[in-house]
Amino acid sequence: METTIVYQKSTGTPLAASSDDSKDAELIVSKKELKQVLHQLSGIGNIKAFKKMIHYQVDETSDLAVVTITSEGFPAQLSLSYLNEIHDEFVHVYGMEMVNILKRGDILKPYQFMSFETFITKTKKIYADTRAKDGLSDINGQLRDVKKIMNQNINDLLNRGEELNNLQDLSTSLREQSIKYQKYAKKINWDLMVKKYAPVLIVGILIILIFYRWLF
Repeated sequence: METTIVYQKSTGTPLAASSDDSKDAELIVSKKELKQVLHQLSGIGNIKAFKKMIHYQVDETSDLAVVTITSEGFPAQLSLSYLNEIHDEFVHVYGMEMVNILKRGDILKPYQFMSFETFITKTKKIYADTRAKDGLSDINGQLRDVKKIMNQNINDLLNRGEELNNLQDLSTSLREQSIKYQKYAKKINWDLMVKKYAPVLIVGILIILIFYRWLF
């Protein structure tokens, strides 16, 4: 895969893409042709663009078009499997955020989700490995590892607010327990003092009473 782009299909806005500094003239021409035909693409398939192949997966439900440009000899089945991975992960990570943005009446900005480039790059590297062309099972295993890391990072961010709330609750609970402990400690100290000095006090009172009666 020489380049990969995730578009908002209805507007043609690129939302995320792989880093591409290539000066390949054929790739540049293919990108120009892609822009011209993007609005015509639907479903899953591929078309020839100059001396390259444009593989695409269009999902009208999520309003996404995921496209990758490869050399002519790159296996089409591998490209389509790759596009499916990119699409599913993008929807998983940014689907709800897209919905919320559009519900507010805002528009999606070009390359608004470029943080997704990390996943694209790692996945593209796995599929571009020549050894992978004969081992889709190996690809699936490596992809699970990449997605596991990505999902963990996302969950960490999402749970951070919850963890802060839990920390605050824990702090409040500890403070309440500390107050209860202090009261309980005072009660124990008082009980110990009573047990220790009560007999002496009683004896002292009896002596005073006896002495008082003896005098009067």
